[in-house]
Amino acid sequence: MTCAYSTSFVLIWGSVVLSIPTAIGLFVWLLLTSVPHEDRDAERIVVLSIAVIMLIACSIGLMQHSCRVLIRSGAFPAWCRGDVYPCDEVELLQAIVDIKRRDGRFPAIVGGGWGFFLKRYGPAAPRVFTHHFTGQVPNQPRRWRAGTTIATVNKHFLKIGKTLPSHPTMAYISIGSWVSCANHGNDGDAQTVNSIELVTILDMESNATRRVKYVDARRVFDADFERRYCVLDVSFNVVDNKIVQKRGILVTDPQSAADWLAPDATLRLLFIGAARDYAIGLRWERPYDEDPHHDPHVCSRFCQFVQVDVCSVFGGYHEPMSKYNGKSSLYNANRWTPPISPLATIGVVLSGIVNFEIFFRLNRALDGDTLFAFVDRSIAMHKKIGGRSEIRYGRPSSGTVVHWDISLSCGHDAPFKLLSDHIGVKRVAMHPGKYDVSTTAPCVRVSVSELVNGT
Repeated sequence: MTCAYSTSFVLIWGSVVLSIPTAIGLFVWLLLTSVPHEDRDAERIVVLSIAVIMLIACSIGLMQHSCRVLIRSGAFPAWCRGDVYPCDEVELLQAIVDIKRRDGRFPAIVGGGWGFFLKRYGPAAPRVFTHHFTGQVPNQPRRWRAGTTIATVNKHFLKIGKTLPSHPTMAYISIGSWVSCANHGNDGDAQTVNSIELVTILDMESNATRRVKYVDARRVFDADFERRYCVLDVSFNVVDNKIVQKRGILVTDPQSAADWLAPDATLRLLFIGAARDYAIGLRWERPYDEDPHHDPHVCSRFCQFVQVDVCSVFGGYHEPMSKYNGKSSLYNANRWTPPISPLATIGVVLSGIVNFEIFFRLNRALDGDTLFAFVDRSIAMHKKIGGRSEIRYGRPSSGTVVHWDISLSCGHDAPFKLLSDHIGVKRVAMHPGKYDVSTTAPCVRVSVSELVNGT
């Protein structure tokens, strides 16, 4: 199904990308070649004008949020498939009841569709799309419906000077996906509050609901092989939208690796790729100087993303680390991934690059020596098979999970061999919302909750 999904995705977005220059070309050709007083040219003007208008209208239509969700989830155009688009709890519950009665199975729940884009397949119909199931629950303003995006929630809290401590770096995924797919953002040891407070889960078999902590929700969804549960709403813990300052570190030896791991980081992440002989580590911490540079400014988020991430695969270019010292609010520090255009997603699909993520534990706190050995081996791996990866790590302790986010077009088994042979890792969990590799051998695969709880 991956090939069918990729073909459909490229054809749809390719037509959108080509339609605009085609419409412009037709319009210019009309202006240059037509003589309005001749009947034949008048007919041609009308026909081509209609074609131009239709091309522009279709392109604008496909760029709308609902169509983007359908395309990302491999469901476009979703006609006569029994799909439902509920706007409130009553409609959602009734849709699930009707689908179970009619089809004898649970519907697939779709949020923003990004997980299916990463997996390169779409769920079978009938589907319940939650991108209209948004906003605060009536009379329960602390609870947000599952289809709401992270960006919407965070913008609401920003108005009162608050923000989420941390959240997935793609802010336009749904909060239901955040919970069900074990999504996460950057983290650090200075964070003392978890972003997610409580989750309301619906059992689609019994239609019963329950409010649970995130750790309990994780156990439910890790064991939900029949896909009988879905997220109804989520409540959050928020913190003051404080000012933090970025620090860039070239990780070239154990000492610089230890500097990246140093205490009091609010957020930290580290990038490795085939185009560099070192890693770039970023961390956000309490302001440490009086530099007037403030983020974000024009194109700063896009340039930061391209330099440390994309250029780790192509060219290796980046500004000096002395430039990576901007001050920003915590809200802006968490907004890592810039808006992603359809053209960029086409390129990703055509390249054959897939994104998967490995969770593992060391049963000891990560230190500079171990981190540098890991980085050094990872660089050698990427030099051989290409691609890039990034490391996220929170509070240094034996119980902290290391998140290794990897993008490769081949050699999907190489990271697991590296972990087993050189880092001593025997058990791994895979990010359930990203590409699912065929095997994790020689590492044993366990669920996220099993890994986190050490069971």
